[in-house]
Amino acid sequence: RWNRAASMQAGSSELLLLGSRSGKTRCRSAQLNLRGDEGSKEKKSNKHRYVDRSRELTSEANNAVSFCVAYRAAALLADGKGYEGLLRALDPMCGKGTLILALRWVYKHRVTLPKEAQALEILGAEIKANKVFWARHEAVGAFGEPYPISFVVARSDSLPLTSNSIDLIIVDPPWGMLGSMGKPDYVKRQFPLWAREWARVLRPSGMALIITVCKALVNEVFADLCKRALEEQDSSGYLEVKEVVSFDNKGWSQCKLFVVVKSNI
Repeated sequence: RWNRAASMQAGSSELLLLGSRSGKTRCRSAQLNLRGDEGSKEKKSNKHRYVDRSRELTSEANNAVSFCVAYRAAALLADGKGYEGLLRALDPMCGKGTLILALRWVYKHRVTLPKEAQALEILGAEIKANKVFWARHEAVGAFGEPYPISFVVARSDSLPLTSNSIDLIIVDPPWGMLGSMGKPDYVKRQFPLWAREWARVLRPSGMALIITVCKALVNEVFADLCKRALEEQDSSGYLEVKEVVSFDNKGWSQCKLFVVVKSNI
C-alpha cells in the first residue's frame, strides 16, 4: 500500500495512476492540478497583481482525446495494408503539437510497424510561428534533443510537401477557437481548401483522422470533392469516409472522429 506521508518524508517521487472509463466502472471527472513549492503564489507590484503559474501543471481533457486518436492512428499504421519503406505522418494544423506528440509516444512505446516499413517520420505544420516554437519546446521536454519530430511554419491550404507523399494525417482543425481563425464563417470558407490540400499530399489509399464538431460541413465538403474529382478527373483524388466515431470532449458530445481514405479516379 502506498503511503503519501511516508513517500514525501522519504523524498521519493509520487506515482499517479490514471485509469480509463468503461461502462462497468464508477468514475467522475476530476481536475488535476499539481503545484511546485513556489508555484501559483500571488505576486504584487505597485500597479498589478497576478498569479505565477510557471511551476503549475493543469490537466486538459483533450490530452486524453489526443492519445485515443494517436492509438487509432498507430493501429492503422500497424495494420500494414499498403505501407512500406519510410512511413510519414502529418498534422497539418498541429498547434502546440498535442496530437503528434501523443502519436510519437504511442509509436515509441506501443506499436510494432509491419515488416515492410522501415520507420515512422512525423511532421507538424502550423501557420503561427509562436505555436511552432512551443511545439518544439514541448517535443524537447518529452523526448529530449534531437527530438524525433519535424515542424514547419506553413498554411494548411498550401503545404510545402509533394503530392502523394504522406501516409497518414491526423488533424484537429480550430472549430470555434483561436479567435478569427476559428470563427464558423472562416472555417466554413477554408475547410474545402484544407481538405483538397490534404487529399493532394496523401498517397493513394492513405488515411486521415479528422476531429470535428461540424459533421454536416465535413460531409458536404467530402461529397463535393468526390463530385469534382469524377467530373474533372482530378488526379489529386478525394477523401472517402470509412467510419465516423462519436465521443465526448469536455462535455461536447457532438464531437466526431472521421476516419477517411484517399481514393483516386
